[in-house]
Order: sequence, then C-alpha cells, then structure tokens
Amino acid sequence: MRKPLILALTLLAALAASAYDHSAPASTGQTLYFTFTSATTAKLVAGSTRPEGRLTLPSSVEGRTVNEIDRMAFADCTGLTSVSIPGTIRTIGVRAFTGCTSLTSAYLAEGVSTISMGAFISCTALDTIEVPSTLTKIGSGAIGNTAFESTHGRPLYLGRYLVYVPDTTEGTFTVADTAIGIADLALNYCHITQVSLPAGLRFIGDNAFADCLWLDTVILHCATPPSIESYSFRNNAEGLVCIVPCGAAGAYQSARYWSSLRIDSDSCVAPPVGIAADRAADSPRVSLTPTGVRIAASAGLPVVVSDMTGRTVGTATSMENLVLPLPASGFYIVSVGGFPPTKVCYLK
Repeated sequence: MRKPLILALTLLAALAASAYDHSAPASTGQTLYFTFTSATTAKLVAGSTRPEGRLTLPSSVEGRTVNEIDRMAFADCTGLTSVSIPGTIRTIGVRAFTGCTSLTSAYLAEGVSTISMGAFISCTALDTIEVPSTLTKIGSGAIGNTAFESTHGRPLYLGRYLVYVPDTTEGTFTVADTAIGIADLALNYCHITQVSLPAGLRFIGDNAFADCLWLDTVILHCATPPSIESYSFRNNAEGLVCIVPCGAAGAYQSARYWSSLRIDSDSCVAPPVGIAADRAADSPRVSLTPTGVRIAASAGLPVVVSDMTGRTVGTATSMENLVLPLPASGFYIVSVGGFPPTKVCYLK
C-alpha cells in the first residue's frame, strides 16, 4: 500500500525539480534555472542543483530580460558565499535567499526596486549588503536573523532605508535626514508619541507604524507626500495628526491614503531659513536649501565647507548647482576656488 504513495511523492519531486523553461550557466559557472514570463522577460527559479561560492546573476537569458527572482529560488543554498544582482531584476521574491548560511555579502545594483518579505532571512553570516537608491519597498524581516541585523537595541538602517526600530523606543523619534524609505513593520509596537520624517523621504512601508499606540503626532518635512500603504499608520493614538510643510496641506489631503489621515491645516512645518553673504557678480553664488548649501560656480573649483572652529565638514569639486549637506544648525564658512569665503547661517 505504501508503494503508490512513494511513487507519487517521487513524481512530485521530479516535477518540482523540472519546473523551469530553461537552464544556463552563470558567468561565475553555476547552473541557473529560468521560467519565461513573457516573450521578453524571464525570472530565476529554483532548480535541480544549488549554486555555491560567488554568484553573479545574469541580466538576460535567451534574449529575454531577467527581471525577477522567484520566491524561495535560492533558499537553503548553504554553500553560496556572495551574490551580485543586476539592475534589470526589479523584485527579489519572498524568502528568495532564506537559509543561505554561508552568504556573507549581497550587492544590489541600481534598478532593483523591491526586496520582499524575508528575502535574506536567516542568512546568519550576511554582514555586507549594498542597496540602490531605486528601492520602493522593503518587506518585513527582509534581513532578519543576519549578522547585519545585530544592532544591540539600536535603530537599523540599510543604506538610506530605515528597516528596524526596537519596540522599546519611547517618546520622540527622528528618522535620519538621509533616509529615503521606511520598511514594512519598521516601527510597529514602538512606544513613541511623535515622529519626525525627513525632507527626502519617498515611501513608508505597510504597517510601518502599526500598533504604536501612543503615536499622536507625525511631523513631515517632505513637501511631496511620500507614498504610503493603507495600513502604514494603524492602531495609533486617537486623533493622530500630521503636520506637513507650509503650503503642502492640499497635496497631502489629496494623496492616496494620506487623505484618510488628519492633516493639520492650521500648523505647518516652516522651511529652513538662513542668510548668505552677497558677493560680486563674478564670484561664486552661495544660497541655502532645505538640506544644505548650494554653490553656483565655474566647474572644477575646489569647494570646502568649515564650521566656526575651522573643522572641515564637507568638500567637493564645483559643478552646476552643487549642493553640499550641512550637519546641523550653526554658522559655516564656504570657500570656493580661492574666492573670498562666504559665511552662511543655517537654521534647520
């Protein structure tokens, strides 16, 4: 009576192992497997063999663009040590690399837009992750139980993305000025009462602030409403209010999902203010922006920004509309290519 069951399981395993349209070697030698999702696209899927060592994924196969890594495609590839993912791949699927316990580094090129839930979970040796500025979604637990995640109770940023805040965090929390995205569930269950979001923020993930029971004030410095999900803010303090930049209330009140939140039309966040010394018309022009100082000068001139103690806080080579970030409120000295220095006052 057991033989039919064994035969059926064997057939299912064979079918699972052959559920692909094409196999081909990667440039690093491993055999990879693909399904064709259209006449022009393909996705990487699990196959009969498991890659090991350093792996570079291809951007195309059989004339088709590889634009996705399927869920569990490389799960439990315990011999995999490094992976490089090209920008054609828009989505890294759910638990795509889960359990790759020897994986120490992952390099994601510009173009990758989604790291799905648990994509690298339980890659216990993973301590180096390079991510692009093109991400628009980071799923919950994307880097859970990795060496990179070992933060010892501190907020965790993955590049310019906030991915985790300990739920013991209380009071006022300020997201870093450099952040452009917040991952799904990043701050859920935190005990915060107020959060300040930076000017460059582009997206807030699903359930990012869910069950922050005391959260009653969201201060936004971004004039363009960042994208949010229907449950980005859920189960917060009654009467949660969002204070937005002056003149931006209308944009928020008409933006998807923001329209269901209370946008305070009576209060607003004023933009940074400051002063910049005037110079002769032929000298570099220095002006202030919400994030730093803008220098309009001939290309190729050395630019140095110092604080009032003489400590250098920024250097660059001038180009059209160069913007250098300033670290905090205060007076700064801007020197450009030997011209008389300009003193600026920066108030955030």
